[in-house]
Amino acid sequence: MERLWKFFKKKVLYNRYYPTFQEFKASCMQFFEKKNLKKYRKQLESLLTENMQIVSA
Repeated sequence: MERLWKFFKKKVLYNRYYPTFQEFKASCMQFFEKKNLKKYRKQLESLLTENMQIVSA
């Protein structure tokens, strides 16, 4: 989850200015649209592996 969050911030938040909350929200929602996730597929596949570890608290 942290890797997806970091990738999201890199693509949507870093070095970006959104004059209104509505524009910020729209950009966030666009990132998770199916067509955009397909655009980032190769990058996400390298970050999100099936070998995830569960750490008990």
